[in-house]
Amino acid sequence: MDYSILFEAARPLWWVLPLIVLLGVLKSRWFKGMFGEAFVKLIAKVRLPADEYRGVHNVTLPTPDGTTQIDQDVTTRADGLFGKTSVNKCFESDSNIVR
Repeated sequence: MDYSILFEAARPLWWVLPLIVLLGVLKSRWFKGMFGEAFVKLIAKVRLPADEYRGVHNVTLPTPDGTTQIDQDVTTRADGLFGKTSVNKCFESDSNIVR
């Protein structure tokens, strides 16, 4: 059987497979998490004055149960430590303030 007819018919649709792969990556939890953390880090760097605030990211702290991970920590001499943990559950987020 000659498959060249099928290949010639599918040639105009070569872009569909990379598009499906790209959409799959963009919709994945991994990409949303990486993009969200990078976006928060960028906004904090742009909007907060560098002489007052210091950012520390991806901190793992020991707890009695094991460890806990905080995505973004912002410290300032006047207000203390602000910890931000991003959670991808229907666009909810959990914020903790430690003084």
